[in-house]
Amino acid sequence: MNAVSLDLIGACLPLALAIGYLPRLVRSLDAWTWMLLVGSLGISATFSFCDSKAVHVVPGIYLLCFVTWLRRGRGQCRRVPAAGIFSATMITIFPGDLYGALTCHAVGIARIGGGGHLDALLLTPLLLSTMHAAVYYFCELDEHRRVPVGSFLRRQFSLFEYSVRSG
Repeated sequence: MNAVSLDLIGACLPLALAIGYLPRLVRSLDAWTWMLLVGSLGISATFSFCDSKAVHVVPGIYLLCFVTWLRRGRGQCRRVPAAGIFSATMITIFPGDLYGALTCHAVGIARIGGGGHLDALLLTPLLLSTMHAAVYYFCELDEHRRVPVGSFLRRQFSLFEYSVRSG
């Protein structure tokens, strides 16, 4: 077993955000999406590997994102916020990264999130949640013809749920 350290920006910051967003994720998922989340975690855990340079985690979360986006395009799955995708991405990548760091037979200390703000542990959740927000924005724009960007982003990325006023 290796010694493991967590980078402040590359691992601790996204992990804290993911834990903060976790209640919104739990409230927004239906049974089908929960199964996809578990499948995504299984993909990440099964196909991750390490070499002498790093632990490489296969982000199975792409499965969840693509299916969610396809369902959203058909008018379903409207409640999943970008904050939830950020949290789900961290939840599926971090355990594989941690397990790989603990069990990999490399010399030295395994540093999770060692790339800092350029580490995939931070970039992958940011990029996927941004893509998720864009997909949802254009779906809402198609449905409502006018969507204020500020209130949309507040609904997607806040820690708390905002009620949507219809009018």
